[in-house]
Amino acid sequence: MFAKALMDDRLEQAERFRRANSPREASDCEEAYESVTVRRSYPDDGPSVRRLAERDGRRVPPEPMLVAEVGGRLLAARSLENGASVADPRHPTAHLAELLALRSAHLRNALAPSPEVGIASSASESMPSKIFWMIAAKETSVSKAPMNTPAIRENGTGTPR
Repeated sequence: MFAKALMDDRLEQAERFRRANSPREASDCEEAYESVTVRRSYPDDGPSVRRLAERDGRRVPPEPMLVAEVGGRLLAARSLENGASVADPRHPTAHLAELLALRSAHLRNALAPSPEVGIASSASESMPSKIFWMIAAKETSVSKAPMNTPAIRENGTGTPR
């Protein structure tokens, strides 16, 4: 009798532990967060990014990185160097990963060196909107780029003048 009660207690503890540590079902989670901060990682983000990598079962992405922060907690990170990313599997993060991919594509193109030092080429002076969205669509699940914005109608590049 005592052994059965002990076994039932252990099984109940194991079930509680499994539920607490398993990824939440999409139907149990909010689809979006009220506020998300996307920023470059700070040196003191290292331990949080390592925890994300452990939870996600991946390696820590190389620096420099962008991170997505919700309520003061890092939930996703993406390397600007090679696009490797990690995210917390216990929270809904698919849209955060897409947001980081989109922002990193934008930054990679903005930081691309121009062919002549000090003089921006016509391609790097202003990333045309159509090219930006083609790159973004390739790296995220964006399926259709906005092609009829006021800036595109005005000057064809998507950049307001």
